Amino acid sequence: MEVSAVRWAKLVKVWRFNATVSLLNSDVIKVKISATPEQERIMTQIGEQQDVKSGLLLMLLQKREEPISLAATADKGSIS
Repeated sequence: MEVSAVRWAKLVKVWRFNATVSLLNSDVIKVKISATPEQERIMTQIGEQQDVKSGLLLMLLQKREEPISLAATADKGSIS
């Protein structure tokens, strides 16, 4: 079976197109894979920032309650 020159040219174009698409898909996958460590680092930093902020909030809430608890436990002097 003989393939005509026109048909052969079309097959070559399709093959080149498929090869280009395959390379592009490969490049996209490589970019996504290489971006994963960066995303993980960013998420770790965000988690650390949230831990620091929650610790500060807890400390501030405790400081705010200190005068109230000190006032409640203070000895009331009695006059005799």
